[in-house]
Amino acid sequence: MITRILQVFGIYTFAAVLFAVSVHVRMLQRGEEWNLWLLILDRTLGWWIWALFTPAIVYLARRVRLARHNWWKSFPLHLLVATVMGILQISLAIFISILLYSEPITWEYFWSQTLPSIYFQFPWALLIYALIVTVAYYLDNLKRLRDEELTREKLVAESARAHLAALKQQLRPHFLFNSLNSVIVLMQKGEVETATEMLERLSELLREVLTHEAATMVSLGEEVEFVRKYLSIEKIRFAERLEVEIDFGPETLSWQVPAFILQPFAENTIKHAVAKSETPVRLRLHGEVKNQQLILTVADDGRFLAEEVGSRKGGSETAIARLNYLYGEDATISSGPNAAGGYHTAIAIPVSPRIAVMKG
Repeated sequence: MITRILQVFGIYTFAAVLFAVSVHVRMLQRGEEWNLWLLILDRTLGWWIWALFTPAIVYLARRVRLARHNWWKSFPLHLLVATVMGILQISLAIFISILLYSEPITWEYFWSQTLPSIYFQFPWALLIYALIVTVAYYLDNLKRLRDEELTREKLVAESARAHLAALKQQLRPHFLFNSLNSVIVLMQKGEVETATEMLERLSELLREVLTHEAATMVSLGEEVEFVRKYLSIEKIRFAERLEVEIDFGPETLSWQVPAFILQPFAENTIKHAVAKSETPVRLRLHGEVKNQQLILTVADDGRFLAEEVGSRKGGSETAIARLNYLYGEDATISSGPNAAGGYHTAIAIPVSPRIAVMKG
């Protein structure tokens, strides 16, 4: 509040100094001697009267807006107020000048100075009133546009978080149901100890999921640890048929990535390569920073047929949708068969997403 008051008085003081200097220059050109500092004080006190009127003018301008639909109501009121304030400002400014220049304080002298000043300065008074109203409306519109922009950005961010949360919810049932089905199969086979171990690891995994319930972004280190726990469950399920190699450089582990971004691609490999193979399949997860991007690779050396391309991509479509939503064209995803056999998916992620999201 105090800052705004100082700003208002500062603007009027600046205008007063400009007018005082211009008047002083004109007087010097006519050969008249004037005290510049006294003239500046005179004009400043006169302009400060407008500074005192400004809050009332702004209040009236906001309460009785000059709009196209009601101008015939609001304009006469503003004209009346502008007239009263203009005459009052001119009269007070004349009275201040009389005091500063030690002129005779009589009604005759006061009116002899005031009436001509009102005649010549009244149009300026109306202009100043109009400028105050215009600036008030401009600042109001500026604030309204800024508030609308902030509201729009907030709605976009909330919508993004809701959309991403919905996509993330789609990821969880897959590996949970598969793991539970594996437990059921083990129990039916009488492998109680193995089933118990699998349930224990599954409970750890569920605890991890609940820990990052609201998180959209997590560190790569957290994501890798989550995938490691998931694959430990699958390792129990497939035993020697699954070999896991995890290779992430230390410079990559602090990088922020979408939560649950690696697990769907790893699950895709389990479903299409490991589960269909009678021989061991090596699943390799690799990460490195290259050209200001994080490159994540999920690859396997399992059997791959050309007709399986569609199904290999289908299992990770939700993860791909999340990447596209978060990064747009800044993130790239490529997948296909390896030259030496097997299949790979490579994801390139920039430093930060294009929208505001929640971190873990």
